[in-house]
Amino acid sequence: MNGQEITIVLCFACVFLSPAAILATIFRHREKMAMLKNKADVSPALVEEVKRLRTELTELRQTATHFDMSFDAALQRVEQRLSTVEEGPAVMPTYPEPRRTVTTEEQAPVILRR
Repeated sequence: MNGQEITIVLCFACVFLSPAAILATIFRHREKMAMLKNKADVSPALVEEVKRLRTELTELRQTATHFDMSFDAALQRVEQRLSTVEEGPAVMPTYPEPRRTVTTEEQAPVILRR
């Protein structure tokens, strides 16, 4: 083999082996990550704690939703009442005049003694 043939073979080797080396590195990395995920030793107490926290979080979400719906309902009632008041009678209501007692000076001491 002469020098030119060796150069051509090396160029082909670099072109075709570089992607293969990159892919091999990627696959090794993925294999290591999968092993680490499977290898993770989790204690049963930790699993129970996570389940308890998830249950508590679900309950808190339900409570928050309930309060939100209650608040919305109360707000709608207030808006309905306000619209009823705003749509109320256009004429001001008239009230009867208060009853007045007219007294004379002679009747004043009698009224004050009662």
